[in-house]
Amino acid sequence: ASAADSSAKVASTSASAANSSANKADSSATAASNSASAADSSATAANSSANAADSSATKAGSSATAASNSASAADSSAT
Repeated sequence: ASAADSSAKVASTSASAANSSANKADSSATAASNSASAADSSATAANSSANAADSSATKAGSSATAASNSASAADSSAT
């Protein structure tokens, strides 16, 4: 019984160590997932900024085109 008890204690210790390792691995995976989520959020914000800048450039281009058309019309009238 003593030998069996000793074996059971060793098995219990091994199981506890394995459980501890699994918990550490889970914590690492969670941290990696959180980092990936933060990176994704940053990328999304950067993309939104780029889209806003592109939209502004498009509006500026439209305004320039309208000004050019007005100038052409004025030139035609003067001619």
